[in-house]
Amino acid sequence: MFSLISVLSIFGGFAIIGVVSYGVIVSRGGLGIRTNLTTLILRKFKIDESPSAKVTIDVVGRNKGLIGWLLTIIGINPEVSFRLTNNDIIFRSSSLFGEANSTVPLPSVSSTHCGYSKPLGYLFFGIFLVFFGIFFGIAIASINGALGMLIFILSIIIGGILFVLYWLSKKIYISLQTKGGLYLGLAFKRSVIENISIDFDQAMKAIKIINIKITGGQSDDFIYQGSEINDKICPKCGEKNAEDAKFCEKCGTPLS
Repeated sequence: MFSLISVLSIFGGFAIIGVVSYGVIVSRGGLGIRTNLTTLILRKFKIDESPSAKVTIDVVGRNKGLIGWLLTIIGINPEVSFRLTNNDIIFRSSSLFGEANSTVPLPSVSSTHCGYSKPLGYLFFGIFLVFFGIFFGIAIASINGALGMLIFILSIIIGGILFVLYWLSKKIYISLQTKGGLYLGLAFKRSVIENISIDFDQAMKAIKIINIKITGGQSDDFIYQGSEINDKICPKCGEKNAEDAKFCEKCGTPLS
């Protein structure tokens, strides 16, 4: 039999431990590694390594949430894609209001990056709430059975929600940097509505394919088929320019 004072002491101890521990985890990146990339919901992730494939990697994402899904379906919200061809890497954002494309020739890529982020703060706090509900619910039940059961059930429900958030909030990102310093990439989460998922091994496979194509694209006998041999390719944005151009027609970067 627990007294009210002992129950409140247990509650206070659990609360202090939970808040302090959660704060430590979050301060150390427990909600996941933060990147400058906007996180999208994955709509498509396809790798086609067949020799006849025109698009080897095709990744498509949308804005988060049910409303984001509906607005993307009707074309109001933009759909963002990342595509790898034999010659280029193409980033595209399109909606009913317009379209924007960034094309990077493979020889212009200086580095590729891939990683993942796990929101351990959600996982920890979910586990904490489950144990809190068990012990504190039992303590309260000795004084008020209905209240103790209510606390137990609420803790289990909230803990379960946090477990689901942990599962859904894992992020994977793929990015690249051009020789001109331009940084492009996508960060994405799994999709529940479209039922599209991806693991880190798939993302690493995509990066390896990109690196293989870049290595092949930078060989001595490589000819960039997407432009004339005499075209000047901007080292910053990848735009094709006339042979005698002094500056890039798209971004204004000086051309040697």
